[in-house]
Amino acid sequence: MNIDSSINDIVCLPDLEERMRRYSRIVYNLSQGDEYDRHKHTHDYYKKQLIALMYEHNRLGGRKALSEKLDRLFLALDKVRELQNKKGE
Repeated sequence: MNIDSSINDIVCLPDLEERMRRYSRIVYNLSQGDEYDRHKHTHDYYKKQLIALMYEHNRLGGRKALSEKLDRLFLALDKVRELQNKKGE
């Protein structure tokens, strides 16, 4: 079993925030250059997991600054991907 596959093993907010940071680094790294094309499925999986963790973080009353930072990351990565798609056309 993948240790990151369940939210049930999260004991406290610092654990959740650390997992969110780790997943955001993975999503960011997989969004760079040709990595997205080669690892689209993995990128999408971690992005969905990160979104689920964000909802749980907000539900538990975590710091809003972290969620806002991740929202900005998603917007920036989507904009970069959109520009890459236009460039490739």
